[in-house]
Parts: sequence; structure tokens; C-alpha cells
Amino acid sequence: MDHPLLLLKFNTPQLKPNLVQRPRLYNLLSEGLEKKLTILSSPAGFGKSTLLGDWLRRIPYPHAWLSLDEDDNDYARFLKYFIAALQQLDPTIDNTVLDLLYSPQPMLQSAALTALINQIDTIETNAILVLDDYHLLNNHKIHQSIEYLLNYLPRNLHLVVSTRADPPFAYSLLRAQGELVEIRMNDLKFTDAEAKDFIRKEIDEQISDQAISELTKRTEGWISGLQMASLSLRGKENAESFVRSFSGSHKYILDYLFEEVLQQQPEDIQNFLLYTSILERLSGPLCDEILGGKDSQAVLEELERGNLFLVPLDDERGWYRYHQLFRDLLNHHLSLKHVEKIPGLYRKASHWHEQTGWLTLSIDYSIAAGDFNRAVDLIVREAENTLIRSEVNTYQKWVSKLPDDLLKANPEIEFFTLWAQILRGADLEVNLLEFEHFDQSAGLTGRRFALQAFIQVSKGKFSLAGEYAGKALKELDQDDDYFRGMATWIMGVYHALQQDVQGALSMLEKLSSSLDLEYYPMLNVLLLSQIAHVHARLGNFSQAETIYEQALNSAKDRQGNLIPIAGEALMGYGDLLREQNRLDQATDMILDGIELTYQWRKVAAIEGYLFLARVKQLQNNFYSANAALEKAMKLAIEYDAIEIDDRMVAMWQARLWCFEGKTHLVERWIQQSSLSDTVESFIVGGIFNLENYLQARENMVLARYKLLTQRHEQALSLTDRLLAVFEEYGRLDLLIELYLLRCLIFHRTQQTEKSLSALGKAIDLSESGGFIGVFLEGGPELQEIIRFYCQSVPAPLYAQRLLEAFQEKTMVQEVKPQPLLEPLSDRELDVLKYLPSNLTTPEIADEMMISINTVRTHIKNIYQKFGVHKRSQAVIRAKDLNLIT
Repeated sequence: MDHPLLLLKFNTPQLKPNLVQRPRLYNLLSEGLEKKLTILSSPAGFGKSTLLGDWLRRIPYPHAWLSLDEDDNDYARFLKYFIAALQQLDPTIDNTVLDLLYSPQPMLQSAALTALINQIDTIETNAILVLDDYHLLNNHKIHQSIEYLLNYLPRNLHLVVSTRADPPFAYSLLRAQGELVEIRMNDLKFTDAEAKDFIRKEIDEQISDQAISELTKRTEGWISGLQMASLSLRGKENAESFVRSFSGSHKYILDYLFEEVLQQQPEDIQNFLLYTSILERLSGPLCDEILGGKDSQAVLEELERGNLFLVPLDDERGWYRYHQLFRDLLNHHLSLKHVEKIPGLYRKASHWHEQTGWLTLSIDYSIAAGDFNRAVDLIVREAENTLIRSEVNTYQKWVSKLPDDLLKANPEIEFFTLWAQILRGADLEVNLLEFEHFDQSAGLTGRRFALQAFIQVSKGKFSLAGEYAGKALKELDQDDDYFRGMATWIMGVYHALQQDVQGALSMLEKLSSSLDLEYYPMLNVLLLSQIAHVHARLGNFSQAETIYEQALNSAKDRQGNLIPIAGEALMGYGDLLREQNRLDQATDMILDGIELTYQWRKVAAIEGYLFLARVKQLQNNFYSANAALEKAMKLAIEYDAIEIDDRMVAMWQARLWCFEGKTHLVERWIQQSSLSDTVESFIVGGIFNLENYLQARENMVLARYKLLTQRHEQALSLTDRLLAVFEEYGRLDLLIELYLLRCLIFHRTQQTEKSLSALGKAIDLSESGGFIGVFLEGGPELQEIIRFYCQSVPAPLYAQRLLEAFQEKTMVQEVKPQPLLEPLSDRELDVLKYLPSNLTTPEIADEMMISINTVRTHIKNIYQKFGVHKRSQAVIRAKDLNLIT
């Protein structure tokens, strides 16, 4: 899927010996380390990169360097290199942001920057990141991202931007806050003293201080101008006369450079310079290909020794580039002198890059050569990988330079162009119409269906999405992993919402085993978590647990740390543990899942808070249960794209109020929800979808409310109708809960035989899976009914197990306090106070107004001193030691 990074882009500039010392600028740069941003802004040739490279080698802080070019205007490519640069600072930083970008879910892409900021916060030392040649970027999305990053940049990273023009992102607020250092042209100009030092190191000839001062004045301290002048001064018999005739204007210098530098070279070197000026970067083998020679490496090294504006890009002198002004000059004279050779030179460059595996550069050179048919062939080969990497701008840059008739004649290019438009979020209705124009014989039918399914999911039309996804899976090749993965994920969403539990499980397991999603961790974790969730619904707890573990193992970075998408699996796994009455483990897992989920898509944490509320309810901690639901509702309101989230949270809140006996609050919810007792009304066309499921859940709460308010006949009638629905369309956990509700209704109406019968059915359904949590919610009343059930009928062993679970819930385990070998620090004690709450690590950081990384460090120290590995264990230990109440 991916292509290798161009490692040259991470190299700090190679420095010449005996550089001019610039302490006034070193100090100014070092002062900026206490701030967020340093900007070096000046025209070309004022020594920005050299200054930064020299400064970085003088300071003790780790740093990373990223040289930008025009291709980095592709947002995904920019982030890819940006993250790789950060990984130079801390190898534990993973590719979570890229996983989010590569995901087919648009909502995840918007969470990439939050994930990136959270990862930057984990860098354990103060560090510097340099973005060189920022002026080459014109993508507004990149500028917005840098602006957002600077607004929330952790203190452990200092950003340096080197540019020929002021960057277009807003930084006036940073200036007002004292968070910005600006170094501009007037700062970068050589002073008289620096110019004298420079000139005397460049040439051996005698030249007076007065002449150097005059030369500095004529060039206005422009370093490249002084460098070009020093080249011309070599061998001059009358340096003073030369200085008097020298002008510092760019135009004159370029003219003079041509006459005094280029024309003074032997013809073979002139041709070498002219022909290779088409290249962004030069190497010996590449120049040999262009020129048909064998000694290009030696020529490059000689040019570097001769100071002919050749800049080495690595320590080994394997790659170089020309000074941009010099390259512009060479390009201009190549077009004047050898215009007929230019297409052939570009073609040779394209072939060389294709053979060495750099297809993206090969495409660029083919287009520059005007060899559009070859470019189309190369684009078809590379388009899928490019778009999977979300490098939409790169793809669109290619096709924008191709003739329209050639594009329309190629169905594959037309398909990829449509895919690119969809990824950019273009008008979905327009894109749907575009599908009608595809040639059915192009072999793209399955992929077209997958994209149509993706469009429908984006629009919230899940039934249509499922229909198209099903068609896609029938048509797609078995080895088309990405599109099969996309269709599978969409199909899983569709089946889950339709409540076709067995159908969803069969389809998901079959397709999961047939796909190789190693390179698509986001799709893989989503798919496996969905499979595990379906198994849990069916009571297959052992299988669910195994698959959740598999999902977590596939959601790790190179250092073995969980990436944020693992939060999806952790939250589901935690809810499974809740149902098994493993409440401490469930709490830790759900909180870890919420924290990870916050790093990629906050709204997805709603489900985690719903799960957490049920855990806290079982622990009789109704305060924390309500607090969890308040957070869920806050997220649901914040994410206003889908109203059903708000209703779902409100339903779970009303359900909790029922267990608390707050009937007045439940009654208000019923009035606001306009609930109806007519259960049949929400079954339409035999389909039990998400809306139907929510209505059914709401009616279960309504039935529980009627039980609380002693309207037993109405409660029983409602459960009768719900039972008919669940037995045909429902799932195991809902049936068990409904039977237990009927058990309580019969019990309170003195119908003992029917009460025990309903309980028996719930136990029979639960035994194979191990449902416990749903029974414990029934409290002491249900506990007494189960005890009577065990005494009255030949009860299964599972009934006795349930009684033991009730007894464990009420037991207080006594753990003998043990003194700590190393006491907690004051700051660790402050953090400890927050651990019994529902607050995640980022939320604790917000409350304490310290960094997330600092909170994590304190928590890690607390665990080590307590000899525990989980948050719940730390809370128990702290209570034993009377450190918290």
C-alpha cells in the first residue's frame, strides 16, 4: 500500500567548515525555545537553512528536520512526513493519524489532529521540529492544521518554520501572547563584520576592508549575492575596480552568474549542468541515466568542491540539489539552447525512477515530458495506493495535467477520479449520478458498488448502503482487500443495525477469514470488534473474548503500544466483562477504551460511557453512574449530526432512574419522548432496524416504569407484545432482560408459578453464555426470588452460581493494609484523589491544569509504589491505606 519515505527530506543541511559565526542569531533562536513558534522569513539566499543547521548542532536539545517541497501540498503526504519527522524525536510515536486518514470513515479523518497532539504530548523531553521551505505549501487544509496544532501544542515541542514568505496560517495571537519569535530579512543580512569574515574565508586574494564594506552595501547584506561576488572575485587583478562596478540586484547577479560562472566552465560541464537542471534531486546513477555517461558521481563531487551552488543532501554525498536561483538560471538557458532535448531528458528521468521504485516521481517526469499515454499507464498502476494513502491532492495534480479526451477514454482513470472526489467530500448526489457513465465491462463493477455503499453510509442511509455493499462483495475479486474490507465493514454496520444477528455473524466471520487486512488496522479492528460484539449478543462469551483479544493484538504499534482504534475493542470487551461480573476489570478496560477513543473520535466514546454507567450501577455507585451518563449526553449533544444518539443516552438515563426509584424523572422523560404502548407500530416490513431497536428499548423502560408505579396489568401487556417481537427479531440479552422483568411483575402480583417460570426461562438462556450482570441489576428482590427458585424446583447449577454472585456483591473483602516502602509524593497524592472517579487521564489533566503526560507519569509511579497494574486495584489499595475515602 505504501511507498518508501524519501529519507533525504529529514537530513539537516550539510555545513561547510569555517562558517561565519553568528552569535546574535544563535541567542535569538535559543530564546525562542521557551515559546511555541519561531519563524524565519526572508527571500532566497539569506542563509536561513544554514543558520538553523549551525544553531541545532550547538544546542543540547533533540531535533528533527523536514525539508518541504511542492509535492507535500498533498495533505496526507504532508502528515505522513510530519509524523515520520516526529518519530525521529520519539520512535514510540505510531501511525495512528495515518490510520485515521486511510480509514473509509470521514469522521475519523477529522480526529487525526487531536490524535497527533496527544501523541506529541508523550514525547518525554523538550524537542525541536524544523519545517524548511514552508513557502512551497499552498494547501489551505495544511495551514489550518498547523494553526490548530499551534493552538494546542504541548510545551515539550518547539516548532521552527523557515520560509521565503510569511506563512498564511494565523499567528498574531501567538505574537500577542509572547509565544512567537520572528527572524526576518534585516536580522539575517550579513553585518559588515560578518561579511568581512565570509569574504576572507571564501577567497585568498587581498581585498581591503573598505572594498568589502562597499560590496556589503551594494548587495545589502544578501548572502547569496556576496557568495556569487566572491566567486567572481577569484583571480581578479583589480578587486577594488570590480567592487565599484558590481550591482547587488538579483537580475544583475543572475546575468553576471551566467557570464562569470556558467560560461567559464568547460563545454562538457556546461552541458552537464544544463541537462541535469531538470531534476529536483541529483545522484550519480540518475545523472548517468540522463547523460548516458558513467562518471557523474565524480562530476558532482567536483562541482561541490568548486562551490558551484550544489547542495549535498546527505552525509554520503549520494544526493544533491542545485541552489534554486542557480537551477532557475540553468533551466532558462536550457530552454534557450537545447529546447528540443528537454522531453527526452524528462523521459529518461521517468524511466529511471520507475525502475528504482519511485512511481510517483516517474509520473511527474512523464507528465513533464508530455508523454501522457505513459503517464496514464503509470497512474493506473499507482492510483489505488495513492488514494488508499489519502493522497488525493497528488492524484488530482496528475490528472489535472492530462488531456480531457485521454481521461474520458480510460474507465479506470475515471473511476479513480470519482473516488478522489468522494474522498475530498464533493457533492455526494453529483457523484451518484457519475456512476451511470461507467463502462460495465471495465472490471470495476464491484468497486463502484463499494463506493456507492460508502456514499450511502456517509448520508446515513444504511439500508441502501447494505444493499450496495452486498453487491460489491459478490463482484469484487477475492484479493481486492481494501475494497472488500470497506464493503465488509459497511455490511457489518448494516446487519448490526438491522438486528440480523446470526446473518451478521456468519457474513462477518466468513469475510474476515478471507481478507488480509494487515495493512489496514483500522478496518481490521472495527471488523473484529463487530464480530466479537455479535458473539456477545448471542451469549458466546468465550468466542467474544478470544476475538476481542485478537482485535487488541492487531491494534498495536511497532513498540507494542495500543493505538487509539483499540478503544473500540476495549470498550466492547469491558462491557462483556461487566456481564460476567468482573467489574473491576471492566472499569479499567472501559476507561482505557474511552481514553484511547478520545484520541481519534470523541463521539465514539458515548458507548463507553453507557457501558461504564452500567458497571457503576452494579457497584451501587449511582452517583458515578449518573456522571457517566451526563458525559455521554454532553458528547451526544456536541455531535449533532445524528439525533438518535441523544435519544439513546436519554433512554439509558431513564432506565437508571428506574433502578434508583426516581419515578418523577422517568415520567418527565416519557412525556418528552411521546412514547406509545403500541409495540406493533415499530415493526415495518419485517425489518427490525436501529430505530426499531431503540423504540423497543424505550418500551422496556416504559414497562419497568409501569411496574414501579404499580400499573402491573399495563406492564405485563407491554412485555407480552415485546416478547413476541424479541423472540422473532431480538437478541439473547434482550430476551433475558425481558423475562426477568416479567418475573418481577408476576412476583409483585402474587403469581408465583408464572414468576418462577419466567425466571427459569431467563436462566436457561443465560447458562450457556454466562450472563450474570443482567441478573444482578435485579437487586435484593430478584436475589430472594432466585433463592426461593433453588428451594422449590430442581434448579440448574447455574441458579446457585447466580446466588453466589449476589453474595459476592454484598461481601466486603478485608485486605490487611501494608505500609509503602516509598511514600507517594504530594503531587501523586493529588492525582490519586481523582482515580476513584470516572475521569479519564486527559480529563484529570484538565482538572489539575497539567499535561496529560505528567498525569500518566504520576499514575505510573502510583501503580509501582502500590504494586498494582490497574486503576481499580490502585483505588482499593489507597482505601486500605486510608489515603482516600
